Amino acid sequence: KFDLAGEKVTLDADLKLKDSAIKAVVNLSGFEAPKINVNLDGEVGVAEVYSLIPLMEGFSSSGKAKLTGSMRVPVKKDYSVDYKGIVIDIKGKIADFGTKYSKFNYGVSKLNADLILTEKILELKNLTLLSGTSAFNGYISAANFNLETMTEWKTKFTGDVKLDLKCQKFLIDEIMDAIPEKKATANVPASASGAKGVAGPDADAKIGFSNEEINEYLVYVNPGLKVDGKVELSEMVYKKVRFTNMITLIKLANKITNLNSTISGYSGTILNTMQVDMNVPGLGYSVTADINGVQSGDLINAFIDSFFKPEFAVHMKEKISGAAVAKLSLKGAGANMRDVKKNINGSLDYKLVNGKLRNWKILGDALAAVKINRTDEINFREFTGKHKIGNQKVTFDEFRIICDDARYTVASTGYVNFDKNMDSQMFLPIRNDLSPSISGGLGDAGKFGSDEKGWFPVDEDVGGTIANPSFSLPNMERSINNVKRKGMEELKKNEGAIKKKATDMFKGLFGK
Repeated sequence: KFDLAGEKVTLDADLKLKDSAIKAVVNLSGFEAPKINVNLDGEVGVAEVYSLIPLMEGFSSSGKAKLTGSMRVPVKKDYSVDYKGIVIDIKGKIADFGTKYSKFNYGVSKLNADLILTEKILELKNLTLLSGTSAFNGYISAANFNLETMTEWKTKFTGDVKLDLKCQKFLIDEIMDAIPEKKATANVPASASGAKGVAGPDADAKIGFSNEEINEYLVYVNPGLKVDGKVELSEMVYKKVRFTNMITLIKLANKITNLNSTISGYSGTILNTMQVDMNVPGLGYSVTADINGVQSGDLINAFIDSFFKPEFAVHMKEKISGAAVAKLSLKGAGANMRDVKKNINGSLDYKLVNGKLRNWKILGDALAAVKINRTDEINFREFTGKHKIGNQKVTFDEFRIICDDARYTVASTGYVNFDKNMDSQMFLPIRNDLSPSISGGLGDAGKFGSDEKGWFPVDEDVGGTIANPSFSLPNMERSINNVKRKGMEELKKNEGAIKKKATDMFKGLFGK
């Protein structure tokens, strides 16, 4: 219905589309200084809204929004819209909203919320949603968004977003499984049978995103967007790794995201900070973590079960336990495994107390060399390590195990090289010192081969790979040096008696 009276035009319309049915009353008044008032009441299909926005190209959508309210639109004398002067007052409900990007098989579904849109504030209250299959509830708002730039959907959207979300059980596996995999193979010769060669180290690039994909996704995050939020997860699960009571504070500004988290699990806590700089090609990142009281055996076994192939896991599981205190610091850049391994740098310091070593062939062989059968389980009071990570290797700057009856140390020249895969070359020089209670049972070898405090040294070098280590013959150089030193001390101590015995012998020989 269309009415014109004086300087006032009224349009009364019923709009029906596939998923939308809206009643709109539009009033235009004052032709020289036009003003437009719109009253809306009806139901809007999300898919139809998406189809009007170029930014949403590539997104699938579902759901409906019931709306009622008004909008006042000021118009300039040239009849262009004054976006900054728009006043909106709309209330409604969103029902079963869902969206997912076609190149990233993960999204939001079944979002339901009360909607309030007033001027430059958009609020979603009483919010419930499924992220994958993880159920969230809470609150989201967007304020100070610039309506003038909303006509430039291809380039930017600015505003301040706040969120407060809670989830009982969050499954990280679903996000990782959704990351697109490239089926790239290395340029290796075909086999005699004509089969194409197996992917080489560069195939790691398929685990994650390419720089081109990162840039494509970052079109939705611009310098004018700010996010301040809080996410609480009662339980967080990734494969067989499970943590509880995770609280993460989120801040995003100028394309730099900061995350501060507190996590509980495995009888301890982890304080974690992470920064992602989206201005860096491939994403720059820095991570720090403080670990307190975590039971290392349970956590390590869970990681091994989750991330290592069975042929590696059998060599690494059930090896160590103890309460851990640790500090981790990492920096680098990369959105796929190849770039992460190439650029990562950092350090890891840790200490485990009151734990056990089980079935360590390295230690078992060293003890067997001095006729001590202790290959099953060794209690330790302290297990300390200091490592540097970089240049595609992990160095062992300090690695000590202190037991009641032995001390084991890996020298600073030790390393594990991970430039190709987790089963890379390693060199670990093991330095063992056995307690006086053990060396005392070795007879003269223990007596003369031990140091001043009675500790008996036995050394061994470990090489090869993690899955197939090789062991050198025991190196007794330090023990031999102790024997030489004690022999000279014994000689000096009894020098007078030896000279007297020689003199007496010569007197008897020559009769003088």
